[in-house]
Parts: sequence; structure tokens; C-alpha cells
Amino acid sequence: MSDLQSAAKPAAAPRATPAADGQRRLGLALVVIATAQLMVVLDATIVNVALPHIQRALGFSGSDLEWVVNAYALASAGCCCSAAGPGTCSAGAGCSSPA
Repeated sequence: MSDLQSAAKPAAAPRATPAADGQRRLGLALVVIATAQLMVVLDATIVNVALPHIQRALGFSGSDLEWVVNAYALASAGCCCSAAGPGTCSAGAGCSSPA
């Protein structure tokens, strides 16, 4: 009777191996990182394209435009660092920010 019961059970679907699952996660991580890098480059490009209009509209000199680019880079880096803070502290180890 036990042979009939074991024969009647449907075969289990093949499971993904841990290596294949890790490859999918690495692929997803690559897509996320590439998309983030694309957004950073596009943002910097938009600022650089807007510089002549900023110069005409606000009457900035060449050195003032350098301040615009530096201020944008600093603000962008600050946003990236503040967004990365909670993600790096989620594991609980190595969190240097006060709780």
C-alpha cells in the first residue's frame, strides 16, 4: 500500500539551486546600480545643459557657474549619502550614526 501512496504523489517541481538564485540577485543588483548611475549622469548633464540659460537669466560670470555646478554636486552627494545611511545600518553591524 505504501508503494501506491508514494507513486500517487506528484513529483516536486525542481528547485532553483543556490548558485542560480545568487546569480539572479547579482543581476538585479547590477540593474539597480546601472540605473542609479544613469540617473546621476543624466542629472549632471541636465545641469550642464542649463548653465548657459542660468548665466543669461541670473547674470552669472564663469566663476559663478562653477559655484552652481559645485553646489549641485554637493547637494546631490548629500542626498546620496543620507539615502545610503539607513541601508547600511539595516544589518545592525557597523552603523556609525547615532540611533
